[in-house]
Amino acid sequence: MESRRLRQVLSRNYILFVILLTSCAVALCYSLLSSKDTVEKTDNLIKHTHEIIHLAEQMAGLVEGMLASQRGYLLSGDAAFLEKYEKNKAIVSEQLARLNELTTDNKSQQSRLDEVRNYFALFTNSLEERTGRFRPQPLPELVEGVNVLDDIRANISRINQAVLAEEHQLLQLRVRTLEREKSQYVNTLVAGIIIGTVLLLVRFPSKNRAFDAA
Repeated sequence: MESRRLRQVLSRNYILFVILLTSCAVALCYSLLSSKDTVEKTDNLIKHTHEIIHLAEQMAGLVEGMLASQRGYLLSGDAAFLEKYEKNKAIVSEQLARLNELTTDNKSQQSRLDEVRNYFALFTNSLEERTGRFRPQPLPELVEGVNVLDDIRANISRINQAVLAEEHQLLQLRVRTLEREKSQYVNTLVAGIIIGTVLLLVRFPSKNRAFDAA
């Protein structure tokens, strides 16, 4: 009778242990999956920020290239310069559209991009108005009177730098977050392995000794 009661107690304790171990395993899996999801989301945000920075950094060179191409055309009359100008113009337009898509969740960046688009439209209109006045012998004022264009270009560059500054700040923040989440993921995994191992080591030897005694 005593032996039967002991076995019942041991069986009940074993069931409780299995429930506890299963609960720990479920909690560990949930924590690991949540951490993994957070790590992946943060990693995607970092890639997203890198793309914005890459596009914004390219824009300054493209705008400079447009101005250089137009000046080259005014000085030489070579239509190849106009082809290069149109190519750069198309790329900038595409990049502005892509940047607008990438920053839909950031009102301050959207506002800056609106300014860039307005200045870019003014910039291209001014360049093309000058090109329309070109004759086989370029007018001196077309080549030399570039103060207005330089001012517009400077405004585009200034706002573009503000876009880059904010994105670099976001990038640093997201990299730190990613490192923290990865560290937490590893710590959770190690803690789960240790706890599971300890529970198994504590439970099974004591269970075997109790049955032997019975």
